[in-house]
Amino acid sequence: MNLEPQSYLMRCACGATFRLNLIPELAKEFKPTPDGDALQGTCAQCGDVERADAEVKAANARHTQREEFNRRAWETACPFEYRTREEGGATDKARLALAKRVTSADDGSPLAVNWKDLLAQEEKPNRPVLLLIGPSGSCKTRIGWRVTRAAWDAEVTAPESDRRGVCAFTSWAFQAHVQDAAGRFISGQAMGALVQARIVFIDDLGKVEWTDTVAATFFELLEQRISRRAQTVITTEFQGDQLENWFSGARSRVLAGAAAGSP
Repeated sequence: MNLEPQSYLMRCACGATFRLNLIPELAKEFKPTPDGDALQGTCAQCGDVERADAEVKAANARHTQREEFNRRAWETACPFEYRTREEGGATDKARLALAKRVTSADDGSPLAVNWKDLLAQEEKPNRPVLLLIGPSGSCKTRIGWRVTRAAWDAEVTAPESDRRGVCAFTSWAFQAHVQDAAGRFISGQAMGALVQARIVFIDDLGKVEWTDTVAATFFELLEQRISRRAQTVITTEFQGDQLENWFSGARSRVLAGAAAGSP
């Protein structure tokens, strides 16, 4: 085998000619031009263009892959019923325009805000806790998931160093999460993740009667997130005295004590 490089005349598809030093065995990999006076090659300028095109295609492929991963992750996180139709779910955004949210104004009076104003206000929330109150069918959960989706999108686009997670639970799932963490002796780690999360969404507060440990975890979590002004979204069917009665009537001493105003 001849390993001594030789100079070969190359011709690019753009018509440019140049010389390239190749060993004969490698030169055989290049096809001759139709007239046979050179080998078909790629000039430096065209090579730069091809590399740039390849980089763009690779970047687009990575973007598409991320989009597909995020789409599947959202479908896993958000139940079908609460994903919008644009997300392949069953929620009609037009229906949400009829929904209201009830919170507490600065003077303690009820505050109703139209859905159209909701996301705009929640982009920079003045209050870290959003309490959605209403009877079954009033779109509380759907609105909660819309707010969660806004936080999800912010999480996806955030720099790696600023990603904090998005946590969503039903009332039962929150209890199971706390009990599972306690059973595996990772309560501190689990609490830290919830405290730092970009958003915590707890659906249907009061639907499940929590244990003392779960109730204590809830209040600790709420206190720490409020102090950090981290967004927490809670839905419940209980209003006013109903919610207070649920706390005071609970078997959990922690919940009953909270309603009574005791430590």
